[in-house]
Amino acid sequence: MRILWAQEQLQHYLTCVQAEAGSIVLAATIGATLSLIFRLQRPLLRWLPGLLVALALVGGLYRAVGQASLFDDAYVSLRYAKNMIEGQGLVWNLGERVEGYTNFLWLMMLAGASWISGAELPLVALLACLAAYAATVLVMARVESRLFGSGIPVATLLYALQNTSLDYATSGLETGFSTLCVLLGAYTLTQSYNSSAKAGAWFILGTFCRPDLGIFWVAGGLAWGLRERHKPGLRAGFYAYSATFLPYALYLLWKLSYYGSLLPNTYYAKSANLWYLEQGAIYALSFLLGSHLWLMVPLILRGMVRPGGDPAKQTLAIFSAIAVPTYSFYVLKVGGDFMYGRFFLVLLPCLLLLARAGIPTMLSWQKVAATTLLASTLGGVNIVPEGGKWYISDEARVYPVLRWWPRVEVDHPNWRTGINLHTFLSSRGIRPVIATSGIGMVGYYSELKVIDLLGLTDARIAHMPVAERGIPGHEKRPPRGYLAKRKVQLFRWTEYQPARWLSSTAIDLGVEGQYTSWRFYTYNKDFAHQLQNQAPELQFKPFEPILDRWLSGRHPADAVQLKEDSDFFDQYYFCCNDDPERKAEVAAVLAAADP
Repeated sequence: MRILWAQEQLQHYLTCVQAEAGSIVLAATIGATLSLIFRLQRPLLRWLPGLLVALALVGGLYRAVGQASLFDDAYVSLRYAKNMIEGQGLVWNLGERVEGYTNFLWLMMLAGASWISGAELPLVALLACLAAYAATVLVMARVESRLFGSGIPVATLLYALQNTSLDYATSGLETGFSTLCVLLGAYTLTQSYNSSAKAGAWFILGTFCRPDLGIFWVAGGLAWGLRERHKPGLRAGFYAYSATFLPYALYLLWKLSYYGSLLPNTYYAKSANLWYLEQGAIYALSFLLGSHLWLMVPLILRGMVRPGGDPAKQTLAIFSAIAVPTYSFYVLKVGGDFMYGRFFLVLLPCLLLLARAGIPTMLSWQKVAATTLLASTLGGVNIVPEGGKWYISDEARVYPVLRWWPRVEVDHPNWRTGINLHTFLSSRGIRPVIATSGIGMVGYYSELKVIDLLGLTDARIAHMPVAERGIPGHEKRPPRGYLAKRKVQLFRWTEYQPARWLSSTAIDLGVEGQYTSWRFYTYNKDFAHQLQNQAPELQFKPFEPILDRWLSGRHPADAVQLKEDSDFFDQYYFCCNDDPERKAEVAAVLAAADP
C-alpha cells in the first residue's frame, strides 16, 4: 500500500509542478539574473543582500499573516498554560496530572507573556510564532553572511519564502521557535571562541521545546569535540558543554515527581516506542517533494563532504553530518507525524546552508546554474491535497484565522463548538464530562472536563496497545467501559452506539459542518431536563418517548436485534436512571421473543 502511496505522491507532485510551472520559471529566472548581477562586484552591490533579505522577510510576514492558521493542537498547550495562570497547575483536566504536551519551554513562554501582558493566549501564540519566524530569517541572514560573505543570501531567501516555514509562522506550535534554537546552536558552534557552552545552551533550549531535539544537543557536543580534539582546553570545553544539560536534568526530576514519568504521555499515545518505517518514509517523501528539497540533494552532499577550508563551514558540515541522518532516522522510525513538514522544518536551515556551501568553489557558469537551480525551489508546492491523504494533513489549510482582535477567531467547527459549549453550558453552571478527539479548541474554550479519545491527555488510553497502524497519534480508542467509568455524558463521533440509534442520541450544538456529530453517551434524565431548562438552544430528542414508542410495538421482531436494543438501553438509559417499570417492560418484550 505504501508503494502505491509513493506513486500517488509522485503523480500529484508532477501535477502540482505543472500547475506552478510559471512561478518556478520566474523564480529560476530571478535567481539566474541575480547571480549574473553579483558577478559584477560593484560597490553598490554591498547593499543588495540586505535589501533582498528585508524584502523577503516583509513578503514572508505579509504572506504568513494573510494565510494565518492557528492549529488545533496548539490549543492543547494553551489550555495547560491557561490552567497554570489561573493557579490550577500544569494540567489538562483539574486534578489530573498528565503531561499531554511536549513543548514545556514554549508553553511557559506563552503563559508568561500572557500573564504579563494580559493578552489572550491564542493571540500571544500567533505573535510568538511570527516573532520566531522573523528571528530565524534574520539569524539565517547573519549565518549566511558569516559563512559565505556578501553573495546572494540564497539560503535565507529560500527559508523565508518556503511554504513550510510560512505555514508554521502562525501555527501556535513550538516548531518555529525550536528551529530557531537549533539554528542558533549550530551557528554558535561554528564560532572558534568559547563556543561550547553557548552552543550547548541553545541546543538545550531546543530540547526544552521538544524532547526529541536532544538529538541535536548530542550531535552538537560530538561535532565540537571532533573539531577541538587536537587543541588544548578540550576537557574544559567538554565539561562546559555537558554542564548545559544540568537544567534539563533538574526538569526531568521535576517531571518525575509531578507527573510520575520521565517521558511525556504523548510518547505513549503516539506509540513512539514502535517501529513505523513505512509511514515514516511516506512522510519524508512528502516533504522532499513538497519543498523541492530533492533537487538540492547534490549540492547538500557537496556542501557536507567538501565544505572548503573555512573552519566554520567544516564545523557546520560535521554537525550536519551527525545530526541530519540521526534525526531523520528517528523521524522515519516513529512514522513521522500527521502534520505535513512539522518534524522536518528544524532541519531546513542547516540543509539550505549546506546547499549554499555547495556553490562557492565551482566555476562561474556552474555557480549561475546552481543558483538558478536553488532559486527554482522557492516556496515549494502543496503536495498534500486538501482534506489530507497518506495519513498526512496540511493543517495550515484546515484552521484559517478570520480575526486577530479583540479575540482570535478561527474558521473551523472545533472553534465554534468550543465557544458554544462555553456559552450554553459552562458559563451557565452546566458542566458535563465530554469525550472527543480534536480536543484543543473544544477543551480550551469550553473549560469543561474533556476526555481525549486519542489518549494525548489521558494516560489510560495512551498506554493501550495499537491494534492496527494508521494515522500517527490517532490509532487508539478507549473501550466503552472506560468512558462510562469516567462518567462521560457527551461525546463526538459515532463509535460505541448501534447505527440505528444514532439519530436518537444526537444533540445539536448549533454548529454546522464536519466534526459536529455530538451525541449523548448516556442519557441521564436529570441532566436532560437541566439542558431543556437552562440551555434551550441545544436541540435533542428526549429519550423517554422514544423508548415508549419502542415498547408500544415499534420494535424489531428479530430476537438478535431485540437483544442488541436491550443492551443499548442498559448502557444508555437504565445505567443512570431509576426506571423499574420501563426496564420490566423491556424484559417482557425480550421474554416474549425468546423461543
